[in-house]
Amino acid sequence: MAYRMPLADRSDSANERWEDFTAPIVRRFEPLARVFISVDAKKPISIHNLKDILPFQGKITLTGKQAVTVNVNLTPEMAAFLRAQSFDQYSADGWTVNVDGNVPLASRQTTGVDEPQIPDARKELTINVKIEGGNNGVLFSLGQPVAADRPSEARVGADPSDVLSLKPADHLSNGDTYKATGSVAVASIEQLRAAGTDYPQWVTDRYLQLPDNLPFRVRRKAREVVRGAGSSPYDQAVAIETYIRSFPIDYDVPGAPPGRDAVDYFLFDAQRGYFDYHASAMAVMLRGLGIPARVATGYAVDPKAAVGDNTYNLTERNAFAWPEVYFPSIGWVEFSPTPSQPTIYRPGSNQPVPVPTSQASSGRGTEDPIDLGLGSAPATPPELVAKSGGSSKTWPLLIALASVAGVVLAAGAAGKLAWEFGLGGLTPPARLWEKAQRLARLAKAWPRPEETPREFAARLDATVPGTSAVRDLASAYERARYGRTSALSEDEASELDAAWASVRRGLLRRLFRLPPSRRP
Repeated sequence: MAYRMPLADRSDSANERWEDFTAPIVRRFEPLARVFISVDAKKPISIHNLKDILPFQGKITLTGKQAVTVNVNLTPEMAAFLRAQSFDQYSADGWTVNVDGNVPLASRQTTGVDEPQIPDARKELTINVKIEGGNNGVLFSLGQPVAADRPSEARVGADPSDVLSLKPADHLSNGDTYKATGSVAVASIEQLRAAGTDYPQWVTDRYLQLPDNLPFRVRRKAREVVRGAGSSPYDQAVAIETYIRSFPIDYDVPGAPPGRDAVDYFLFDAQRGYFDYHASAMAVMLRGLGIPARVATGYAVDPKAAVGDNTYNLTERNAFAWPEVYFPSIGWVEFSPTPSQPTIYRPGSNQPVPVPTSQASSGRGTEDPIDLGLGSAPATPPELVAKSGGSSKTWPLLIALASVAGVVLAAGAAGKLAWEFGLGGLTPPARLWEKAQRLARLAKAWPRPEETPREFAARLDATVPGTSAVRDLASAYERARYGRTSALSEDEASELDAAWASVRRGLLRRLFRLPPSRRP
């Protein structure tokens, strides 16, 4: 009976997520990414530049590249975070967004974000935004997105009130401006402590998710940290926040080794990192305690970036991520576990109102813009200058070649990241089966939701020449998933790799419309 279970039980849902979070990359880099998937590019990808994917990138370099100009009247109890979007699905490699619907909105039409049931727990605040640096795919807000003064589209989760982000309906260009209204949490400590744990079903269904292979010691560490902190989710969240703030900032932190969970690696091995790691660790630890949490990305509004009354010129160095924690009758509340930013002032606190610190002085680099390798051309190596003899005729060619190389390497990095995302922690049979399905989708040989692995393999074998070994991949996947053990002998692993290589050749030939191989 187990072998008749359809692919949709796990693999199809994974593939749906794959389509969602790779769409931005496929649209921009599909021709080159297909060819250079295996390229190990030296040039890193810009932080938070993969839209619906939030990967753990390891070492990053943040530049002074202009990002966005915002006019906002902040008060002490407001989290000074310019919000782009939130992420709900965690895996060992990072976060993705599960979008259940897209709701068209007219200018100034409000989203489904709930009003708080507790008076004065939230405020609506309107900001003025000027687009810079290509940030034209999202409408920023302070707090949860409520409305904008132009047609837009609300990307929602399982509930209409679960607004993940707000996108402009029309194309926006650098220099365009808009107004956006957000719902900002200003609840007091007493209100947060009294909020309780009566969470809506859609909140617990989505925002307590953790992967099955998350190391148990992450949950154990969370319980250790909150021991003695009190029983309220707020007090436990503060305890976790305080603990994670003890991990120093390091933008040169190495990425987690293959197969390792990044939060586990951050907490127990690296013990240093930057905002993506700090925010993720807090969200994951809270989920392990049964407290709904997620990660949001955007920019930290830095007082040192002020260029006028309540106007801030933010750059890539102000990029930031933070956790949002759900409190019944109040909604999503921001926390600040990254030590480069102050904790958020809550009414009722005995602490003085914090003064935000500049991230510009936190050790970030000042290298040239990254922008996926599509910005300024890399510097010409000295040996090329010497060989050119200073001839002006060779410079255009050298610059052109360097630019093409930058594009190719960036495309390879993006393609490799998208291709491997979500495969960490899978068994070898499951990993190869997932790769086969992904490549089949690119080759327009989609698996059907109602098909079992064997049924899909049989249909692929019958319709795509050179893919007969896909039956071996399907059988190995079924044994690993539904059998008592997933361990492979060396001979079995070699046979499985050979089967995948054969299937890959057949699918790539279909993808590039090449004639079938004449190999026996």
